[in-house]
Amino acid sequence: MPHLKSTFAEIWNKEGELLDQVCKNKFRSAKDVNHWLMSYWNIETNSFMPQDLSVGEYVPLAYSDKIESIIHKQKNKFLCINDDEHTENFINEVNFVRKIFEKIFPEKSKFEK
Repeated sequence: MPHLKSTFAEIWNKEGELLDQVCKNKFRSAKDVNHWLMSYWNIETNSFMPQDLSVGEYVPLAYSDKIESIIHKQKNKFLCINDDEHTENFINEVNFVRKIFEKIFPEKSKFEK
């Protein structure tokens, strides 16, 4: 879910002390806030644009065949790849996905240089 810098600035202005403290915590606690605060803030203040679910896909990292198929088809505007409880060999799976992207996009974008 994308975030707006202006939302972070607005909330930091209102709750800066709390957010500063959370940023200093070495470990998360049940009382901490996270980026979902910004998302829900945007929803409650009507500062969001709903998207059709078909705009992209979410796939666990362990589903390498599905990831490869989606990347090669290049029909989605976005692909969210997350590690989860199905991820067994994180390094190998990440390297597999990296090789697929390097094959399709051999040159780095100007934003990565």
